[in-house]
Amino acid sequence: MCGLRVEDFDSMPDVADDLFLLAAKCLSHAPHLVLTPQNLPALVDCAMAGVLVQHKEACTSVLEFLEQICKACAKHPQVLPPVLQARGQMLLNLLVAGIASLPYARLDDVCDVLHPLMQPACSMGMGPTWVQASMAALPAAAVSDNERLGFYNSAVSGDRKLMQRAIDDLSDVCRRSGNVRKSIMAALLQYY
Repeated sequence: MCGLRVEDFDSMPDVADDLFLLAAKCLSHAPHLVLTPQNLPALVDCAMAGVLVQHKEACTSVLEFLEQICKACAKHPQVLPPVLQARGQMLLNLLVAGIASLPYARLDDVCDVLHPLMQPACSMGMGPTWVQASMAALPAAAVSDNERLGFYNSAVSGDRKLMQRAIDDLSDVCRRSGNVRKSIMAALLQYY
């Protein structure tokens, strides 16, 4: 990991916003600057640290950068998928934690990252395993087996509309009470 915490992003949201806007522009127009063994892992690690930032623009920039990274996997199969595979489980846990904690307005952005991340070109076929592990980590008192299975089936279906509906449903479950949200966050982020 890059050594940053979400609090670091909260204290300097404008810097985080600018960093990931610039990184996304570089990925689009000059990918050779981002897709290096030195830069790519560091940028992905820093983006992961910022997934849960509560500042609107900073969070949006982080999620858009991660979306572009995931969508570029098919174009750069030797570089991107291995970096994401090594971080996939933690990234998925962070995205599910985002479903529980980010404002409703950002759930569409979470889906924009989750959908390409689940594609075999990006996850190297590990997407279903990551979703299963994330769902298994959720406390039984917070999320029922049917709710877990529904999210799993939608997430691995490849259908973006089904995935968005599942994200909205899981978000509603996670927001039942403050204690439910806290238990879900603790379960998903215990190793982060």
